[in-house]
Amino acid sequence: MPSSLSKSGDINDLPANWADWENSVQRVVERISGKNGLAISDVYYEVWNEPDLFGGFKTSGSKNYLDLYLHSAIGASRAVNTLPFKFGGPATTGYYDNWMKGLLNFVTRNNLKLDFLSWHRYSKNLDDFEKDVAKARGIFTNEKFGVPETKPRAKAILFLNSLIGGTKLNVFGQGTWIRAMAKKLGSNVTRILVVNYDPKGMHEEVVPIKLANLSSRNFTFKRIDFLGASVSQEIATTSAEWATEQYFKPNSAAIFEIVLK
Repeated sequence: MPSSLSKSGDINDLPANWADWENSVQRVVERISGKNGLAISDVYYEVWNEPDLFGGFKTSGSKNYLDLYLHSAIGASRAVNTLPFKFGGPATTGYYDNWMKGLLNFVTRNNLKLDFLSWHRYSKNLDDFEKDVAKARGIFTNEKFGVPETKPRAKAILFLNSLIGGTKLNVFGQGTWIRAMAKKLGSNVTRILVVNYDPKGMHEEVVPIKLANLSSRNFTFKRIDFLGASVSQEIATTSAEWATEQYFKPNSAAIFEIVLK
């Protein structure tokens, strides 16, 4: 909250005047998404950042996040001559049922814009993200909130699900654009995630992949491209090491699965 609008001067407080806040939100949206402004399409606008932490908001009482969302949504709805944009929240410090269901029920009753639900998860354990997604899926498969629809980002979660569990393995040789992680799943299956990410979408890469300390000289090597095809080959080698080179177009990802025989 701009200190000039805050009723106490604290950036974590409510505004002194809701009309001023609505006008501020409208102007921000028109500035960033407006055709006469920066003209950036498909911007995601979140109402606040971790309101349960910064400001001590709740979904009831005198400092109610739902009031903040209401007036923010009203302001955004008044923005004119804009490109398409997304609007949502609550961007809490974790997935909390009372926040998510409370916001969904509130926007439904008041016919407010809500394009996405968001929360933050700080964890190196993929299982934690899977648990959050399972809870969210429980909301969106509830008949109260309509028929579930698979969004593009959901496909990324499903793609990464194959890396859940197992033992993390060391990966060496990552570069400016290339990032990788590997998991050993059981006694004979290893999966390696390789991502070629370039914000400008220009950099192609031929990635060398070397497997070491193979306990079996015979295995299946399978490449599974995100939103793409899968290709398998049977490998027989006389060495405990095996190497290959794999092409990656800009902003692409693949999981390599090694199944020992």
